[in-house]
Amino acid sequence: MESTIRQRLDILKQANQINGKMEVAITTLIEKLEDTYQLQVTEENGAMLVMHLAIALARINRGETVARMDEMLVDQIRGAKGFDDLPDFLGDLEKEMGWKIPIEEFEYIALHFCTMIKKGGRA
Repeated sequence: MESTIRQRLDILKQANQINGKMEVAITTLIEKLEDTYQLQVTEENGAMLVMHLAIALARINRGETVARMDEMLVDQIRGAKGFDDLPDFLGDLEKEMGWKIPIEEFEYIALHFCTMIKKGGRA
């Protein structure tokens, strides 16, 4: 993980946007992503994923919801590299957090997850 991504997480934690448990869950997901897809999460390829994960986890923790993504966009994401692996990645994160990620958040996370892999994956 590039140092700027680590700094991003530190700033979010210091600003009380995420807590320590969220930081660990995001970091663990990123490390697994890097190992699985043989890539490095950088500011260029991973900032959107990291920021969305942080925002989504905070929102879920507060009991807030978001609207579903447009079904046509979801259909496009379903065919993207990484989409089928995401439930496994998020399953680990859900265990760490102690709650389930709603489908609405899953869809937006999938968008950023698959885009990250497309931008930076070599596997």
